[in-house]
Amino acid sequence: MRNKQTKRGIFMSVTVTINAKPHEVADEHLEMSLLRYLREVLGLTGAKCGCDRGQCGSCNVLIDGECRRSCLFKMKKLDGKDILTVEGLADGDKLHPIQESFIVEGVMQCGFCTPGQIMAVAGLLRKTLTPTREEIDKAFKGVLCRCGSYPRVIKAIHRAAAIMRGDEWTDEKRVFDDVIGSSYPMVDAVGKVTGSLKYVDDYYVPGMLCGKVVWSEEPSAQLLGIDASEALAVPGVVRVITHADCPDLYYGPLAMDAPVLCGGRIRSRAEPLALVLAETQEIANAAAKLVKIDYEILPAVFSPHEALSPGAPSVTTDYAKPGIPIAGHSAPESDGNVTLKLHIGKGDVEKAFAEAAVIIDEEYSSQRIEHGYIEPECSITVPLENGRYVNYSNSQAAFGARDNCARALECDPEKVNFCQIQVGGSFGGKGDHLLRMLSCVGTRVTGRAVRVTLSREDSLRYHNKRHPFEMHEKLAVAADGRILGLQNYLLGDGGAYTYFSTRIMPQAVCYSSGPYVIPNFDSTGVVAFTNNVSSGAMRGYGSPWKAP
Repeated sequence: MRNKQTKRGIFMSVTVTINAKPHEVADEHLEMSLLRYLREVLGLTGAKCGCDRGQCGSCNVLIDGECRRSCLFKMKKLDGKDILTVEGLADGDKLHPIQESFIVEGVMQCGFCTPGQIMAVAGLLRKTLTPTREEIDKAFKGVLCRCGSYPRVIKAIHRAAAIMRGDEWTDEKRVFDDVIGSSYPMVDAVGKVTGSLKYVDDYYVPGMLCGKVVWSEEPSAQLLGIDASEALAVPGVVRVITHADCPDLYYGPLAMDAPVLCGGRIRSRAEPLALVLAETQEIANAAAKLVKIDYEILPAVFSPHEALSPGAPSVTTDYAKPGIPIAGHSAPESDGNVTLKLHIGKGDVEKAFAEAAVIIDEEYSSQRIEHGYIEPECSITVPLENGRYVNYSNSQAAFGARDNCARALECDPEKVNFCQIQVGGSFGGKGDHLLRMLSCVGTRVTGRAVRVTLSREDSLRYHNKRHPFEMHEKLAVAADGRILGLQNYLLGDGGAYTYFSTRIMPQAVCYSSGPYVIPNFDSTGVVAFTNNVSSGAMRGYGSPWKAP
């Protein structure tokens, strides 16, 4: 790092080379991470922000030929460094052998982690063009991919290494003149391997505000008040949005029983209480810590057994206080803490047990599971002329997303242009509209473009998880191995709100027989409200058990 003399004094001078081009780093950018500098200053969004903690590897770049996490390096420490990003790997329109091999071997799925993977391979093959499996595993340690295409990655590495060595490489026969029996490259494959394909957080709108959600620190409480005065006094903070700005706005994929911003009963630590809007994300993050919440702590239940026990505290009952709005007015009718109870059956299971040669009577359980997608949730809402808006986000239901944006913006759906952006992994975890509704409320209140991006910590805290199940299974088997009957009882933890429980439990009850035709079948399922994060859909949801 060098010092430079200016009329205003002596300042640090930092020059870096990025993709073979020199860049003198402006003084205001010296404290930026390399990841932010690439994305926000240079517009090189191929390096992705999956965790901002150096853990996921989605932000990999080469620094002086070594694979490094760009989120861990501040610009003031990079003077004289030579940096290569995924955008600089190709030779003009000619893809690098690594990029080409990723396409040929069909490595990508959602593609969010692909640039980070490619740069890890680039760093490896700069050291050796004959990598061993141990060297590959070491290079890929910490490069996370939820889609799980690592066997194809290994094939792509060996293919690229052979081409770079100058060896002859013969690909498997691929014929693209017939759809049936052929393997086609993804239509967006080049965008994924070059980093040019944009995800929601890759879009930058001039003058947009950045949001930070304030979550409840209590799993069960009554919200008595929010003091945002200190946060509003921070330079750069524009607005702190609360329930008062959207008192009748609720969300939920099946039942709209969750408030977009809570104003009364708090049901879990995933409850959003306020949204801080500021000129930069750093200002919003700092100001959010200054928002003071006044609670009345209430009893909580954290398992379906607790929730369904006699005298258990109610998860859904609102405790009205003078002047405090009651949340959850649109919640479905609930029998205590029961979200849903249902039963299906056929034949006579008791007769089957009486005739059985073998009876298997066991209890099983499955745990709550995090979806683990690498792309955190993000939504950007932009006001246009004539009362129209555009929302950039990803969704599993585009028209539902548009309609919920319209509700948050208090306008007709026809005035909202919902832009479905590439999803960086979901697996059922991005099934609601909270983030896009929050950005829409922010735009409605301020009249400005608003982006709300969750940190990795906030994402883990907020989004639904797979239902934990407890199962009591009783199976009747004949002497010749035929299944005569099955009786089961499924108990699920639905979390704080309905979410997908009323769809998942019916499927669990139906699927509990597995692929077998069972003449005598009796299946009961119960989902309970608890003060945990809401439970929802996940790959293979509703099928928690395989018949023995």
